[in-house]
Amino acid sequence: MIQRSLLNQQQPWWGMSIALAHDTAIREHFRDGILWVGLGPQPNIAGHLSRWGTLLGISENTMAAISSVEERAKTLRAIIGSRFMLLVIDDAWNVEDALAMKVGGPNCAHLVTTRFPSIATYITVDGATMIQELDEHHSIELLRKLAPGVVDRETKKASVLVQAVGGLPLALKLMGNYLRKEAHSGRSRRIGTAIERLTSAEERLRISELQEPVERHTSLSPDTTLSLQSVFAVTDQQLNESERAALYALSVFPPKPNSFSEEAALVVAACTVEILDALTDTGLLESSGEDRYTLHQTIADYAHTHLKEDTIVYERLITYVFSFVEAHKKDYELLGLEFNIILAALAVAQQIEKPAELVRGVNAFAPFLILRGLYDLADQQLQQALDAAKALKDRYGMTSSLLHLGEVAQKQGNYDQAVALYHEGLRLAREIQDAERISALLTNLGWVSSKRGEFGLAEDYLQEGVILARKIEHKERISDLLEMLGSVAGSRGDYAQSETFLQDGLKLARQVGDRERICSLLINLGATAGEQGNYRQAEEYFQEGLTIARQIGHREWISALLGNLGDAVGELGNFAQAEVYFQEGLTLARQMGHREWICALLINMGLTLRKQGNYRKAEDYLQESLALARQLGRPDMISH
Repeated sequence: MIQRSLLNQQQPWWGMSIALAHDTAIREHFRDGILWVGLGPQPNIAGHLSRWGTLLGISENTMAAISSVEERAKTLRAIIGSRFMLLVIDDAWNVEDALAMKVGGPNCAHLVTTRFPSIATYITVDGATMIQELDEHHSIELLRKLAPGVVDRETKKASVLVQAVGGLPLALKLMGNYLRKEAHSGRSRRIGTAIERLTSAEERLRISELQEPVERHTSLSPDTTLSLQSVFAVTDQQLNESERAALYALSVFPPKPNSFSEEAALVVAACTVEILDALTDTGLLESSGEDRYTLHQTIADYAHTHLKEDTIVYERLITYVFSFVEAHKKDYELLGLEFNIILAALAVAQQIEKPAELVRGVNAFAPFLILRGLYDLADQQLQQALDAAKALKDRYGMTSSLLHLGEVAQKQGNYDQAVALYHEGLRLAREIQDAERISALLTNLGWVSSKRGEFGLAEDYLQEGVILARKIEHKERISDLLEMLGSVAGSRGDYAQSETFLQDGLKLARQVGDRERICSLLINLGATAGEQGNYRQAEEYFQEGLTIARQIGHREWISALLGNLGDAVGELGNFAQAEVYFQEGLTLARQMGHREWICALLINMGLTLRKQGNYRKAEDYLQESLALARQLGRPDMISH
């Protein structure tokens, strides 16, 4: 039993049945022949049975004399008897029609294709087979066979087109035939225009061609041209008004291979689970794991063209997604799962000019982007949010955007820029008397000052921040500030005070379940232990931190912990393992563009190589680190 959904509904009639009929092994097994029928939405079952009867040698008069469909089916089964035959029942739209055509005997096999999962589930006993779309390689090969000159000349653009239609064979066939037709003159201008046309989703839906009588699509009337638009419209017309509205609304989610939760679908489409079930039964909406769904790219394109300017749907998307981010700000795995949906909502807020919502959404999501080391993306989003907040004269939004922009600059090693952003944010935060934001900005100013070796200034910022954080009972911020104070104490060589601050901060972080902060505190505790020569204890702290960092996908901390682990095991004499840690950490730091950790890892690698007597290679690493340390203005790193 072959199950197919609308997204690959063309595969059976265009290629699969023909391939089966000509397959040597199939023909040898089913030595008495293959019968094929294409049903579609309104099949003439009596007529199809009569045609099969004629093919089996029953006269037209005999078949005409049998009035009922049931009797015709029984007659055919009797004639087939013990023959070895394959009966292909293509494009079944309801169970009754498919069952009516199952007239084979005990030595026969029935291959039923349908776009409706519910039909496949009903008919088959041991499970249906889902016909998947073509992967990119096979999609390109198919497109090359249909339009060889074009694909060979425009390989990259062809790849973009293949991805846009998600490997759907019908879409590839229509595009390939169109490109071949437009390329017959060999003119680059005409080929370029044709490719440009296909970059538009609406144009891809409209590309059409006449149908051959023998291979006519079973779902379309003889006078209907074949296109994605006409094929999808057939199923669309079977939906009721509520189902249709829900389908169109779901097109605001990023299409396959992305997926979205049932909760999100219900809110954004303002529908019931019964409607989602109905759309799934049609094959328009696909299940994608437990309580998740996906829309194929071409179906999403079709639905989106019908959504038009329905801003209510977009507003529901924005409201749901931004509330979701705020409610799950520390659930990093969940935010990662919904990453593309969140980006889509941010783009929509920009497109439909919802500046207040944009400011809210960007600042809710920015900490996650920074955590994942996506600094350029975070900077881009935050600049938009800052501009929107300024236009709205939203001082809180401006303060939040400046705070996060400063963190991005800080992570990239642009300390002067970070300090300027923090001071501007601090001025606004004091104006609106926002203690939480004041405390956060003081924390970050303390961090930058400590990295520059300005420990007295750093402590001033941090102590003021602690007083405010305790006043508003903000445990996460207190933990953050205690960590910074511990780091400053450690840099001054006061390890006892450093460990006290860090352990107190760790206790608070564990109480509130702040995995990011726990990880950071373990880094500093390990560093404090290592600086005192307790390398085994340091390694334990770093290993625990690395486990957490990998869980939450915190790329900066992963890089940092790999560097620190390399340093610890190197001090214990395991230079080979140290190099492995350093190389992995350095690769990750370079990917993020995190100059501080690039510099630190270059230093560690150089020192480790020097200990092994590999002076030339060590010199290369140390020279690169020195140049970078001078750019950063880090005296502690320059001194190495």
